[in-house]
Amino acid sequence: MTTGPDVPGVLVFTPTPLLTVSIERGTTGSEEVHLHAGGQGVWVARMLRSLECPPIVCGPFGGETGAVTEDILRREGVDVRAVPVVAATAVSVEENTEAEQHSLVHTEPGALDRHELDDLYGLALGAAVGVPVAVLTGSAWPNVLPASIFQRLASDLRELKVPVVADLSGDQLQAALEGGITMLKVSDEELERDGFMDDRSEQAGLAALDTIHERGASDVVISRGGEPALALIGGRRFRAVAPSLEIVESRGSGDSMTAALAAAIALGLAAEDMLRLAVAAGAVNVTRHGLGGADANVVRDLAPTVEVQRLD
Repeated sequence: MTTGPDVPGVLVFTPTPLLTVSIERGTTGSEEVHLHAGGQGVWVARMLRSLECPPIVCGPFGGETGAVTEDILRREGVDVRAVPVVAATAVSVEENTEAEQHSLVHTEPGALDRHELDDLYGLALGAAVGVPVAVLTGSAWPNVLPASIFQRLASDLRELKVPVVADLSGDQLQAALEGGITMLKVSDEELERDGFMDDRSEQAGLAALDTIHERGASDVVISRGGEPALALIGGRRFRAVAPSLEIVESRGSGDSMTAALAAAIALGLAAEDMLRLAVAAGAVNVTRHGLGGADANVVRDLAPTVEVQRLD
């Protein structure tokens, strides 16, 4: 796989960026405070950047917390297309020790008003022109924007001939499927919760691949925690088995997979190589602290160890 400055930017629709404040006690021998930009879209963007596919983060940023979050992203070299909004960007304050991690403060973002929604939508469409792929990430807070935005975006991006990778669930997933998407990355836990799977068995997962395809996703990848991932790509079914690695931080593994799938589409990788890269990115993410920042060289080194099996 070759990447570099000639790879075009990848749009990442980020409706709810997040400022994370981590208080580290005892992990380095002294107390430390770290500020990071976070949220699903940001974690996807960070993995894309590691894979040398420059992300274009498009999202709303508001208040002091929004200004800090936006500044952190720009300092990291991320192309940020920001819509100024009235409501403050959400904040998560966590305390971490060697033994445990727990939340101290978790604020919520406010709803976007009609003008802010229009500005965000227009900014996303404009940024999507000419990109090789766009990623739709969701909002954990359904009050921020209506689910119908995802249907409109998926439909309009398809009209612009831009492949769409979505990592969504619930009403936001249902809406995006109505608009039509190129690739859906979703977990079996989310599919069970949303009624696409009766249980989290492989048989139920294989049936869900067909159901989701019929509902509007050309290709589907289902992550299954420690179990092999399942995929339907180009009309063919696959099982992808990753090496079992010790888990340091399980959060963000799915977002790393989503980013790798988008990078693979941008780079024109074949189905098997696409799955190897995505599963390796998810596996490497769990071995480190921090979300979405797995080293691309480690991901590439691990990718050949991922066993991809044809199921047809």
